[in-house]
Order: sequence, then structure tokens, then C-alpha cells
Amino acid sequence: MIVNPRLSLSAGGGIINIDNHVDAMMQYDKIIKRKYYGRRENGPVEIEYGFKGIHDLSSPSLFIKVGQNGSIYGYQNKYLKMASIQSERHERSTIVSSNPFDGSDSLGDAAEVIRECFAEAGIKTEKKVNYLGHSNGALIAAFYAYKYADLFQELVLVNMPVKENYWPYIVRGLESFPGKVTFVYGENDPSYMKAMLMLSVQFPNATFEVIENADHHFTEHMEAFLNLPEYFTLDEKDD
Repeated sequence: MIVNPRLSLSAGGGIINIDNHVDAMMQYDKIIKRKYYGRRENGPVEIEYGFKGIHDLSSPSLFIKVGQNGSIYGYQNKYLKMASIQSERHERSTIVSSNPFDGSDSLGDAAEVIRECFAEAGIKTEKKVNYLGHSNGALIAAFYAYKYADLFQELVLVNMPVKENYWPYIVRGLESFPGKVTFVYGENDPSYMKAMLMLSVQFPNATFEVIENADHHFTEHMEAFLNLPEYFTLDEKDD
């Protein structure tokens, strides 16, 4: 079992009650909706972006891509809760993206949104962003994040599905990405054993973390899910 000792601790050293922690913050600061065409022949789909705590601080901002066809809220508002915790705990600007996935590169649209957001907030354009993707959201980063390495500095890829037809694109994408990559799997995720074997051989310099007894959706491990951003490298400001 891999445990990050900061996961359940508040700044004062006490245990955080996740539900109480976010009761007063259960809304995004801003939501925008954009038309995205991708590969769909029947016209565009809508991608939502939820913004929480836009700060001009030294901590890298956080971009979260949810699982396939997921919303910016998720089950029991888990993505909103995650963004709220990061905003309060680290004063970290967080953007959560829905995911009407069709196999195309939706990160181009996300990169445009992030840069427009930073410009509007007066944040320097060279500011870097950490990327957290769950399931298909992780797969999108594996496929395409290398194209936006000037923006995304670090990837945390959670319960990423690994299939034979995906593998060449995963290898091409991640071998071309210059930043740090961390793979996180729940011990009961269907891809866990195969993925960890294949990924550890192909990417020996990556970081690997296992959440004991957690399934694909972290059904009984919501606190561990909400604290997944703690796997990013700490800045001096966060120490």
C-alpha cells in the first residue's frame, strides 16, 4: 500500500473531514461552455470547463480531465470537491474539463481555454500547469500531452486503461513528453496488473503508486480520490 502522509492532514496537522471541508465552497467560480467538433460528423459537442480559485501564485495550476463522457462535477461532486480542496489547501488555480471523448485531440481546445484564462487573470503565459486525468482523461494525456509540453509540466494518470490498440499511441505520446509522469492505480482496477507490468517495463523512469483495495471509480475510497493531486511534485511554496 502506498500512502502519502499528507493526504488526510490539514495544515494544522488535524484530520480533514472532506464533506465538511467543502460544504461552503460547493460551486465553481466560473463555468464556460465551448463547442467542440472533433471527429463528429453530426456537428459539434459541448465541453464544459469549471474554474475554481484563479490565483497568480508560484504554485503550478491544475487541470483535471474527467473520465469518458463525464461531467465537471462527477459522482457526489467529486471533481468540484477536489478542485475546492486544492484551491484552499495550496491556493492552486484549478480547471476541470468534461469529456465527450471521440478519440480526437481535445487538449488543443483545453490549452486555448487555459491560456485565455491566464491572460484574463494577468498570469504570465509561461506559467506551467499540472495535468490530472482519470481513466479516459488519463488516456487523452498519454496520447496528446506531448504536443502541449510548453504548457503541461507534469502528468498524474489515474487508472488509465491499457489495451493493445491503445499501446502504440501511449508509447509515442509518453516517450515524447519531457515532464514527470506518475501512474496511479487502484489495486482492484481491471487494468491494474497488466498496466503496471507493461508501463513499468516501457517507462522505467516514471513513478508508480498503488491505492490498496481501490476500484476503478474509488467507490469506497473517496478521500484517496480527492487527494490524488497530492502526488504532484511539491513546490517550495507548498513545503
